[in-house]
Amino acid sequence: ANLVITVEDGNFKKKISYLVDLGNPLIKKPCVEPIEYIKSSNLVISECTYAMQENKATQKHRDEDLIKLSNIIKSTCKDKNSPILISSFAMQRSLELLDALYQIWEKEEFDFNVCLDTPLGIKILDEMDKFTKDDIFNKLKNWKNLIFISEFKDTKSHLENMGASITIATSGFASGGRILTYFTKVLSDKNATYRDWE
Repeated sequence: ANLVITVEDGNFKKKISYLVDLGNPLIKKPCVEPIEYIKSSNLVISECTYAMQENKATQKHRDEDLIKLSNIIKSTCKDKNSPILISSFAMQRSLELLDALYQIWEKEEFDFNVCLDTPLGIKILDEMDKFTKDDIFNKLKNWKNLIFISEFKDTKSHLENMGASITIATSGFASGGRILTYFTKVLSDKNATYRDWE
């Protein structure tokens, strides 16, 4: 997201720009408009966590990632009847993951559940649905395999009956949040698969 503030007072006119993680403009993401570049500014304030990293990923790379993810799903859920855990940030990463999993499901129609276990992420998705024209929300709402988990009691219930399933839970760096609850049970399953989606 970009925010540009123009300050004017008589002959005085200055532009202040605030930039956050712009992501990779070569890969289409759900609910993210194409980047509008700022041509000039007197002051730029920027989040730059990944500024020094050269990102050469393209849509072709993302399509290859979908094939890799599909193979992981087959080898873990279908072949071993075991769960997949993915730690993810509550907002954009969770939506990107759900979109990727939905694309795989459209082609292969796997019959196990995909669970989004992040109360904040679910609230954010509900709010984003009100302000975007992206069709992903209608697809997700009607996806019979998708389960939203907000209450911790439902997390415990899901843990007891996971089997072959894909669970996306926060936090993104697996340093806190519900993903740690899943680790206590699932990581003892030698057939389970864990991925940090970064």
